[in-house]
Amino acid sequence: MKNSIEFWHDVCLEVTRRDFSRKPDGSPARPDQGGPTRTSRAMAIVHLAMHDAYFGTTAPAATYLQRLAVPVALPAAPAPISTDSALGTAAAVTLLTLYPSQAAYINRMSAVFIDPNPVAIARDNGHSYGEAVAALIIGLRANDGSRGEIGYRPSTAYGRHRESPFDAGQGFLSPQWGNVARFCTPARVPLDPPPGYALPDYLSDSDYRADFKEVAAEGALLSTKRSPEEKTIGYFWGYDGANEIGVPPRLYNQIARAWLARHHPGDVDSAVKLLTMINAGMADAAIDAWHHKYAYNLWRPVVGIREASMSTGPGAIAGPKSTATAGADIGDPAWAPLGLPTTNEPERRALSRTPPFPAYPSGHATFGATLFQIMQRFSGGAAMTLQNVLDADTSNPVVAGQAFDFMSDELDGHAVDADGSVRTRHLRQFTNFAKPTYENSISRIYIGVHWRFDGLPRADVAGKRYGGVPLGLTIGTQAFDFFN
Repeated sequence: MKNSIEFWHDVCLEVTRRDFSRKPDGSPARPDQGGPTRTSRAMAIVHLAMHDAYFGTTAPAATYLQRLAVPVALPAAPAPISTDSALGTAAAVTLLTLYPSQAAYINRMSAVFIDPNPVAIARDNGHSYGEAVAALIIGLRANDGSRGEIGYRPSTAYGRHRESPFDAGQGFLSPQWGNVARFCTPARVPLDPPPGYALPDYLSDSDYRADFKEVAAEGALLSTKRSPEEKTIGYFWGYDGANEIGVPPRLYNQIARAWLARHHPGDVDSAVKLLTMINAGMADAAIDAWHHKYAYNLWRPVVGIREASMSTGPGAIAGPKSTATAGADIGDPAWAPLGLPTTNEPERRALSRTPPFPAYPSGHATFGATLFQIMQRFSGGAAMTLQNVLDADTSNPVVAGQAFDFMSDELDGHAVDADGSVRTRHLRQFTNFAKPTYENSISRIYIGVHWRFDGLPRADVAGKRYGGVPLGLTIGTQAFDFFN
């Protein structure tokens, strides 16, 4: 039988899956917590409530509320008290608050396993304590800047993010998210601009040009350069809000559970600590990544490759090629990306879909680097560096305490592809944390939705520390240090 943290973590993962799934009548999903931004915040709140309910009753570690710069006092835990009841109630109350459309399912799960303790007073005390902790965490985040969406008008300037031509009306997800209060430390992590950003022609920058050519060739819908392994990697790390799958924070939580099951089976303390750290860290990763996304407002490949020439796009300048800036004639006005995996929606077919928010930095790369940095530190390793990740392109050592196997929901033998076929089941093995950090980042090149530099530079040298990987590595370090 699963222990309380395993049970409620599974419930949380199922709630986030259902949040992006069609309704029973077949109508489209209407998420309570739309996008990776709101999902990461919700999962952090749920796990912080479970963490403080658990450690508020067992007391081997300081609670989150006690670690804040301005500590918040927890009520004294009454005795006798059931820790299972406290943790389960904190989880249920926060989930019910954040996902009201799934109240029936959450309440049903509460009835299945709220507490195996046979002592009624201990269960009741745990229930009351869990409610109190959940109320404190929810109250702390009530005015954190996450409510509503601000009006947003896209720029028509060269190099700026605009809607994909394959998905007119897709909108712009969470332009205000960079203003949300962070969870672990107050100041967001800075990020250098992408290559070529200050130039009138990005292609005159050698790094930008190399990454442009790479995604134009390997990320195209009809690419002859992309290998079957690269397409597999592109789909494996997907989780782009697909029906029955959801968004990246769910993927990275599944990976953490796979690693815990192998290295800390049944260890409640370790599971509560790690799952809380990664979810608080990923919530900060979303805040920082989305701040930089809308600050730099960089176009995605689907627009950047089509409008590479100065004679294309809303700000087109007519004239012979000889007057255009260097390299401006290498764009393709009809280029199409392979696009996000169109999973479990065969009626949509392949739409060459691109996410509805700016390219830089990659959210996948930032989330993934945050996750694996925390796991690196949690397993006793020294902090992972950008060079460690870059070396993973050609190196894949076996590191003690880091190995795990994982099967993505995108390739589980049940997921349905855009052509209506069932995708082949694929179990992937990792022997260290640097390799999946690298693979997760470059996966977005192979489906044509990111430039390589959105995740990481080609070399770790001064002046080129850009992308979601170095951003996430720093955020992961912050989160781990905050809780330790």
